Amino acid sequence: MARNREDLDKLAAGFPSVDILQLDTPNDEAPQTVFRAVLPDILVIAASAFPPTGPLGELKWEDFAMALG
Repeated sequence: MARNREDLDKLAAGFPSVDILQLDTPNDEAPQTVFRAVLPDILVIAASAFPPTGPLGELKWEDFAMALG
């Protein structure tokens, strides 16, 4: 998941078994969009920010959005 389609296409070319999704993570609809598109085993959010850590089920999306936005 990333904003830049070109970078995602490069990633997909190197890892054909990886699902990619172009999306702006600070968007409030981002979580629903991800989980409607795929059911990930792992979801990596990397935007040069350090969101809160902990069990995924205990974290709030607002905390991620604040760290990224």
